[in-house]
This record gives sequence, C-alpha cells and structure tokens, in this order.
Amino acid sequence: MRSVWWALLYAMVATADGQPHVLQVGGSVSSQSGIWISTFCDNATVNNRAVAGSKATDWSSGSTACGTAGNGDCSFASAFSPTPNPPYTSVVLWAGIQDFLTTEGCALTRADVASRVTAAVNALKSAAPAGTTIILPSYCMASSAMADGVLGYCTTIAQFNLLNGGIEDAANADSSVTFIDSVGACGGSTSTYSN
Repeated sequence: MRSVWWALLYAMVATADGQPHVLQVGGSVSSQSGIWISTFCDNATVNNRAVAGSKATDWSSGSTACGTAGNGDCSFASAFSPTPNPPYTSVVLWAGIQDFLTTEGCALTRADVASRVTAAVNALKSAAPAGTTIILPSYCMASSAMADGVLGYCTTIAQFNLLNGGIEDAANADSSVTFIDSVGACGGSTSTYSN
C-alpha cells in the first residue's frame, strides 16, 4: 500500500518531461526529511524550505520569526525566492501537526485543524506561480501516546485521527489541492499505533 502512496505522489510532482521540481515547506516532519522526495521520484530536484517547529498559523501569517528557535522564515514569498529555473511544478506542504501537538491536551477539533491548514494553503496559493500543484499529505500515525508534556498530551489514536481528518478536510475543500493519505506509511492505521 505504501508504494501506491509514493507512486501517486510521484505522478503529482512529475512534469510533462518527467522532471519533477518540488518545493517542500511546513514544519518539523518536512524539515527533518531533507530532500526525501528525490528518493521516490527519479531525477527530482527538491528544495526544502521547511522550518522545524513551525505551525500552520506561522505559514498563513507569513511569519519571519517562526519555528522552534524563532529564527525561521515561514513566508511563502521567501520560500519561492529566488525563483528556480525551471520553476517549481509542485509544492508539498506539511502543516497542522505543531498546531495540534502544542495545544494543551491536543484540544484542537477537526474543524480547528482544517481551518488552520486551509489558511496556510490559501497563503501558499497566493504566493505560488499559476499552475503549481499543491500536495497536502497527512501524518503517519504516531508510534505511541504522547503524554510527556513536551508535545502536548495526545493520549489516544482518536486524537491523531482528528489531526489527519482536519488536514483531509482542508484538502478536500479545495479542488486545487491533492490529499495524500499517508497515515499508514509508518506501519500504523486509523486504529493502531505505528511500529
């Protein structure tokens, strides 16, 4: 099943000549993944402008003092500058998890997550060149409950499903956005933790 997700992602990022030009933006998952898309997409050129610890609200507001240390640039205008030649064909936006995990008790509702992610998508669309494909993946199911207080208190699988459900709702509400359901990419599911 995982190969199907990555095949779909490749199909979305590939250009007519088969050469994907991808911009990765968003928070910690994206920043820590480096240029991982190039391992799935032959000949992909990937630029990672993600900021560890950044939230969807940082990207929607264009914060230039965002992220864990507050020294990141979460402006889509900055992420697209300078414009590469050839230009980006696709943007993969990982957004919503920091908003969710840092809310006390992981208390954001599915609608709250969708609203924050939608605002980030709208800011991205305003900065992106016409015709740019926007890809919005969900997150892998966590490997366990998070009750240490560092990343909130998400103690149930149901809470993580609210996060991914909100991301899916944001994508489904916009015909220009493609949703990639990757909740099972780490071995878990909507009813089991990842291995």
